[in-house]
Amino acid sequence: MLHQNIFIASSLALLAGCCQVLAVLILAYPEFHKGKGNKLNASLEKVLVPLNILFQFIVGALNTISTWFGPVSIVMPMRISSQLLFNMLFFESLGIEEFTKDIRVGTFIVVTAAFNLPLVGPTVQQDQNVVKILEHWPSEVWALLLTVLAVMSGSYSIRFFFIKFRGGGNITHRYKTSILLTAHVACTVLSTSISKFFVVTSGYALLSAVIGFLFCSVILLVVAILQATEV
Repeated sequence: MLHQNIFIASSLALLAGCCQVLAVLILAYPEFHKGKGNKLNASLEKVLVPLNILFQFIVGALNTISTWFGPVSIVMPMRISSQLLFNMLFFESLGIEEFTKDIRVGTFIVVTAAFNLPLVGPTVQQDQNVVKILEHWPSEVWALLLTVLAVMSGSYSIRFFFIKFRGGGNITHRYKTSILLTAHVACTVLSTSISKFFVVTSGYALLSAVIGFLFCSVILLVVAILQATEV
């Protein structure tokens, strides 16, 4: 077990949030210009999706390592607040979206609260046995709920992905935004929690954790691409 450090965990989570926004921006910015009738260089278009995938891998690595140095209850709020902040900064500065005063104030409040968590929130949890924690029934119910949501919304997301990039059409499903949001949240929380198992388990338990993490990573990759091109 690595020696935990809240500063390292928080810094990695903040960087992961920034990279997540950049991954979406790589696809969203060209789509924004396409919507205005501007044509992109064909060679540039070919590298956009691979570049998005590269950033998604970086995000996954940062998320995984951040949970080794601190509790998920610190890592998740820091990452989400980072996403909110950089999403507002990048997308508004590039003219893709406009944010009202209420949204700006709300974002800064959430970010400020998250930044104070290392001071007033959970501390380091050295030698924490996550396997034992999962044996309690509330944890089992929560894990089962997240798994069901991730599988159901993930399946729809993959279907949307093939409709978009194999059929070449737009996704017209009535609840596509809600489904993509559910997939993003469920898989993010699930993958972040699963990554805690990598340093404390072995054998079949570790294999199960790796499979679950890879599944969530694929869904998050698909959702990121769809969010940038559809939402």
